[in-house]
Amino acid sequence: MLDIDTSKFPDLIEAGEIIGALKVTGYDVPEAQVIAVGTHDTASAVVGIPATSKNWAYISSGTWSLIGLESQEPIANQDSFRANYTNEWGAYQTYRFLKNITGMWCVQEIARLTDYKYSFKEMAEQAAQVEPFLQEIDLNDDRFTNPENMIEEIQKACRETGQLVPESMRELVMAVYSNLAKAYGRELKQLEALTGQTIDCLHIVGGGSNVSLLNQLTANVIGKEVIAGPGEATAIGNILVQMIATGEFENISQARKWLASTSHLEHYKPQ
Repeated sequence: MLDIDTSKFPDLIEAGEIIGALKVTGYDVPEAQVIAVGTHDTASAVVGIPATSKNWAYISSGTWSLIGLESQEPIANQDSFRANYTNEWGAYQTYRFLKNITGMWCVQEIARLTDYKYSFKEMAEQAAQVEPFLQEIDLNDDRFTNPENMIEEIQKACRETGQLVPESMRELVMAVYSNLAKAYGRELKQLEALTGQTIDCLHIVGGGSNVSLLNQLTANVIGKEVIAGPGEATAIGNILVQMIATGEFENISQARKWLASTSHLEHYKPQ
């Protein structure tokens, strides 16, 4: 469309392709093979999802959350365009049909603004003492992208809409986690509508998978099982591609089954 000579583009290299041998002179470094992996952190994280069922979706959870599913074909139409979904190349002839939404960012800002008085685990434990879903806040609104003061911005949004204003740290954290769970629920419904698939379970990987409170709230909202872990899915997915390339596993399905059987995963049923 832009009249760019496509011969200028490099050849695409599949995940698992052995590029060649790495040789280092002058240092005591053994010879090693260079193997192409899922060369985006989310691509490797998706490989590192211990999925054994058919109809699953994922959230790669960190400062921002990437919600989506693994597809054999790109889903490129006006509906997906309007919903702000994208198709990113994945490992083994797959596409990551996903959307970038907010994640732990608001809680990270609350921690920073309170001088990291509590760990994230302690913040979640205190928030669990507060009733959930007392506020309706769109955390994906631009006002929460980079406000001068996240705590004041959340409180201001609640005042503007005549809602109960969270004052304490625990109230603020519960307000964020409650509305993150709602956001995940909305996006999962949209994902099902865009793909025509019924999602059976949601895998959450990455650092945010350690937040038990959010995982349970999410399971309650979506009415489906949430499987949390591993937290280091990107590194694990990177390693699994290399193990498939060197014959340790036959394919990604076998690698994921092994990962599911050896990983410590937390399962959350709707309550």
